[in-house]
Amino acid sequence: MTMLQVAERETNLAAESLVSLTGKVWRFRQADPRAVQKIIQQHNLQPLVASILAARGTKPENVAAFLQPKLRDFLPDPFLFRDMDKACERIAAAIRNKEKIALFGDYDVDGATSTALMARYLRHFGLEPTLYIPDRMTEGYGPNIKAFQQLIDDKHTLIITLDCGVLAYDPIALAADKGVDVVVLDHHMAAPELPRAVAIVNPNRLDETTGFGYLAAVGVTFVTLVGLSQKLRQQNIEPPDLMRELDLVALGTVCDVVPLIDLNRALVSQGLKVMARRENIGIRALSDQAGLDQLPNAYHMGFVLGPRINAGGRIASSHQGVTLLSTSDGIQAEKIALSLERHNKERQVIEKQSVEEALGIVSRDQDLYSHMIVVGHEDWHPGVIGLIAARLKEHFQRPTAVIAYDATSGKGKASARSVSGIDLGALVIKARLQGLIPEGGGHAMAAGFSVMKDKTNDLLDFFQTELRNQFGDSLPAPEIKIDAQLAPAGVNMNVAKDLQQLEPFGQGNASPKLLLSPLRLQRVDVVKEKHLRLNVSDLSNQQRLSVMMFNQAETPLHRAFEKISPQQSISLLGSLKVNTWQGRQEAQFLAEDAAILEG
Repeated sequence: MTMLQVAERETNLAAESLVSLTGKVWRFRQADPRAVQKIIQQHNLQPLVASILAARGTKPENVAAFLQPKLRDFLPDPFLFRDMDKACERIAAAIRNKEKIALFGDYDVDGATSTALMARYLRHFGLEPTLYIPDRMTEGYGPNIKAFQQLIDDKHTLIITLDCGVLAYDPIALAADKGVDVVVLDHHMAAPELPRAVAIVNPNRLDETTGFGYLAAVGVTFVTLVGLSQKLRQQNIEPPDLMRELDLVALGTVCDVVPLIDLNRALVSQGLKVMARRENIGIRALSDQAGLDQLPNAYHMGFVLGPRINAGGRIASSHQGVTLLSTSDGIQAEKIALSLERHNKERQVIEKQSVEEALGIVSRDQDLYSHMIVVGHEDWHPGVIGLIAARLKEHFQRPTAVIAYDATSGKGKASARSVSGIDLGALVIKARLQGLIPEGGGHAMAAGFSVMKDKTNDLLDFFQTELRNQFGDSLPAPEIKIDAQLAPAGVNMNVAKDLQQLEPFGQGNASPKLLLSPLRLQRVDVVKEKHLRLNVSDLSNQQRLSVMMFNQAETPLHRAFEKISPQQSISLLGSLKVNTWQGRQEAQFLAEDAAILEG
């Protein structure tokens, strides 16, 4: 059978769909057989990899740039962005004149990496900028009047906001009235009216046309520093080597869950190479504390390093993350890394209890949340509400906002997460413009806002109505695109390593979704009280596998497995990974969903 015939057979299979045990619709991606064949011939790739690339829309002529993305192929002229020239000129003047600069960042990983990147750049010129990260519990997100007044009183002449500021009208107006310049570097959704800053560089300004709205704030900061470096060279001032800081850019990009496409993909790919050199002593100390003893990948950034950096802002000091990432003191880095490790463990305990409470509340009143979940509690820690929202969103497959109320004032701080196809940032801004919330903003998949407890039901009604008008009586069933089908014999190191060519994986370039089928379910074991180990075989019982499912113990899916008879055939949906353990590598299939094929 020729490769073209194989591709045509896969296209016929692609017309099929299944409804899983969790109610998700599985559909095969469709690839043009001729495009698959062309990719195989031109790039000497295995049919599986070529088929995935074609089905995801990668044209044959773009395959090389996808597999080996280079910054020079994707980095734009920085001065195409609105206000970039003004931003670079103002910062360049501050460098020339040795001004007192304050960096006002956000407390998440994107904010910490953006602030650390700017701080390390300015230190090259002998400047020591003030790093200001607001306290999550007492100040909340973004610039505030009290903080800006303090920076003004301390004689700063330039304030640069990073990963925040595009909606900070009053604090920036205060600075302008006092003669202190503000440069905003942000990526959150802007409103029609912009603050009175000297410059606002934000690809998500409503008047921006560059098409780089997918950048994280650290990506916006990097592009700005590229422009600033050009400006400084024109003035015979030699800037630092930005390429050495790409580990910070990659870390913030992955952890902010922005699409890993085009420039983002190049930044992360090159940043991983820099991170492997372990030159940033803060990242190195954190990696050692986390026991990361292998070459880093996007998973390690998002699920090993990121949660630990966030733990400081969630549980303890908001400054720990940016201090760790920007320090040149090895002893200080080790102390902060140890502290963040402890805070992360504390965060895990708090999160587990709060998630269980939230699941119980929503499960009892599911009819109230047909299109969106809005739930709050006075006992929930403000530092973990984003994590609770993410877990509820995954469990119920609808956008979710979780609120931590202050028992005295009744004011709540909310963190929200969305599902594919629903622009949460736009919804929050619309609610703000209609006076339902005093402040808030975000982007498509995540947002934050404040709300008074007695206004929560009105806000829920607003969200439900907006989504009902858009989608009708119910949200569409979650859909998962399947990239390829594997038989049990296909779970091997050769296939797993072929798929690694498609890394880095993340939002916009997910790890390939594979259908492992057909199977017999032989046994289900609970591992560490929360995971499942599925012992499966092919239909002839000759090929046996052990498949892991994380965080599925005591769930409806677990109970469904217990009812499946040995005579029924099933499919598992998941991904194929190279698992490294004590220096040994093996192919491992990680399942996330299941479907029954026969009665």
